[in-house]
Amino acid sequence: FNPLRGYASPAPETVSVGVYIADIQEIDLKSHSYRLDLYLWFRWQDPALDPSQSAEFINLFDPDDHVRTPLFDKPQKMPDGSSYMIIRDQGKFSSKFSLKSYPFDRQHLNIIIEDNVHESGSLVYVPDTSTGSPITLNPHINVPGFDIGSAVLTVDDFAYPTNFGDLRTTSAPLYSRAVFSIPVERPLLATGIKSPVGV
Repeated sequence: FNPLRGYASPAPETVSVGVYIADIQEIDLKSHSYRLDLYLWFRWQDPALDPSQSAEFINLFDPDDHVRTPLFDKPQKMPDGSSYMIIRDQGKFSSKFSLKSYPFDRQHLNIIIEDNVHESGSLVYVPDTSTGSPITLNPHINVPGFDIGSAVLTVDDFAYPTNFGDLRTTSAPLYSRAVFSIPVERPLLATGIKSPVGV
């Protein structure tokens, strides 16, 4: 997190976001972490911006473990005049797993992003529905011991309860936050419980 962020502009830039999950390589319930291989893209209008550079993953497990690679040297122009950029990220993310219902628990593998420069008054994320769903999973992903549910994207403003010592403002800053969420749960047979025969 970078507390030295920009300030609101009169008209927020709308940034379409989407993600392709190439692989779920590991789920570790003990450390509340999971290793992903993903492609995250951005599409926007203002040529003075590059939200792919200022986007920050909020829930990294080990930042030094991540490999973040832009697929282009600079944003690409789209037929509608918008700019487009895609990055590949490989590494571990973290969510606090609740194991109260173990072994019938359902967990969510989240990917959380915010812009580390612009508040929501100057930049907001929206789901990219240009090709259908804003989050797609490789259909060949196989995670031993887990079934994968339907992934969803939610976008909302997130408020920090501090001005980070910046005397120029007294209000809590708001940032657009996108949460890509992949539900996973154990198959019934994997729990060792079987339905009674002849009932």
